[in-house]
Amino acid sequence: MSKPTCPDSFLTAEQCLDTTRQRLPEFPLERIRLVRLIAHMQRSLEQSCNNVLKPYGLNYSGYHALMMLYGSPDFSLTPSALSDATSEKRNNITRICDDLAERGLIAREASASDRRSVVLALTAQGQALVEKIQPEMWAPLSDTFGDFSSAELKQLRSLLYKQLSGMDKHRT
Repeated sequence: MSKPTCPDSFLTAEQCLDTTRQRLPEFPLERIRLVRLIAHMQRSLEQSCNNVLKPYGLNYSGYHALMMLYGSPDFSLTPSALSDATSEKRNNITRICDDLAERGLIAREASASDRRSVVLALTAQGQALVEKIQPEMWAPLSDTFGDFSSAELKQLRSLLYKQLSGMDKHRT
């Protein structure tokens, strides 16, 4: 099997990794290359999404929070659950939610089951914004995954789940 062609946007990183391997023969090149490649792709996709979101006064973190609320059964989550769903630190979720609440896209409400607890709920305005933005957000995903078959997408998901499971075993 031939070596895959490196895209131009990753070429400098690829060259630096190869040089590091020459200097440190025990350097786990393929594993680190994959980590760097995944991070590079995430940043690139996030930037493409931010370009779509900018006219709406949103960034990817805020959008992601809105999407997790939209996808919950009753359009609401606790701050802790939202933090888990978005992989954002708890204090960053507070900042994100402060901005979204100030804009009227979410509301903080007392939990029905525990009045001491707060629930973050998507407002009608927030729901309408999510539904308006969705078709525009699909374009960066098409650019990212458009060359993959359905079977390849399932295989990639399976491999990433496998990687995440391994990471979860070592998470503190």
